[in-house]
Amino acid sequence: MYYKLLVSPLSDYGVVREPDLPADMSFQAGGVITDALPEPLQFAADFTLEHAPTDYMGVVIPVLSGRLADELTSLGVDNLQLFDAVLENEDAGLRWEGYKACNVVGLVSCLAVEESQATVVLPPLHSFDPADLVIDSNQAGGQLFFRLAEAPRVLLMERAIGDRIMDASPEFLGLEFRDVEEV
Repeated sequence: MYYKLLVSPLSDYGVVREPDLPADMSFQAGGVITDALPEPLQFAADFTLEHAPTDYMGVVIPVLSGRLADELTSLGVDNLQLFDAVLENEDAGLRWEGYKACNVVGLVSCLAVEESQATVVLPPLHSFDPADLVIDSNQAGGQLFFRLAEAPRVLLMERAIGDRIMDASPEFLGLEFRDVEEV
């Protein structure tokens, strides 16, 4: 059983610009990044002193707090390639360190195409309403955390891992878990 992991829609603040990367480099392709990256990766953000960064943010490049990255690793998630990251609000002169840009290694093809009412866009990519997402959990192969091959922006997390994250104290902020239907 799986959750779809999203950035919480409750935050009015977040990453407003991701670092410029070479055109052939992707944090969504599911492969290991072998090229050297600037360290740390710099993300422009609009967080403030009153509204500090959350534990999970970013769309194209997921950004995790060091605490969340450590928790995922301690729960057995072993397919994360982590890069030091800094969040900066240049207008306010603020900077936050201790974050990780996260490359989730692995694309898993488990979309239940018919049940998701998906249409092929450019094989293997599919288009579907995210609310209609249905996966074949047998095809997920017991993976703990992965990108959906048919829609690589979709991150899926094994339910037991998500439950542990949601039950953590102090709580992790900025994450939203949505149930995923399965066949």
